[in-house]
Amino acid sequence: MKHILIIGGGSIGKRHAKNLHDLGCQVSVVDPREDRRNELDIYTYTYKDLQVNPACFDAVIDATPPASHLENCIWAAMNKLPILCEKGITLDLEEARQIERVVGEYKIPFLMGYTWRWWPTLNKLFDEHIKLIEPLRRVEMRMCANLEDWHPWEPLRDRKSTRLN
Repeated sequence: MKHILIIGGGSIGKRHAKNLHDLGCQVSVVDPREDRRNELDIYTYTYKDLQVNPACFDAVIDATPPASHLENCIWAAMNKLPILCEKGITLDLEEARQIERVVGEYKIPFLMGYTWRWWPTLNKLFDEHIKLIEPLRRVEMRMCANLEDWHPWEPLRDRKSTRLN
């Protein structure tokens, strides 16, 4: 049985915890907020911070705000743990490059959590149009959603998705 450490017990961290638990994984969650840890203690263990034994885990999911990703990803990579990092990767390009360097140095599998990558319409667009452009150096897309639909119970100004850190 795989043991996954989720850093961040907010909305996306809770969804990852439930899905992994339902798939038969052992799940542990790190979150500084006691209320979130209490909600998530149905899974295996919860921790207040990263003062945990990394040898106990098979992989890490970083579900914290982007301001924490650099530190969390470096911790995971140095402990040779594969990483799924939720979007946005970091607050700036230099931090993203630092993550790229450390992940490459330790040869750690790294995946950005971005569910649209499996959306059939986006895949069709890529296969039929974007892939034909050679050499492809960059693709930039803008997708929109009504943020008020995501967490209707939470005031817009209090949401992680509306803040940088």
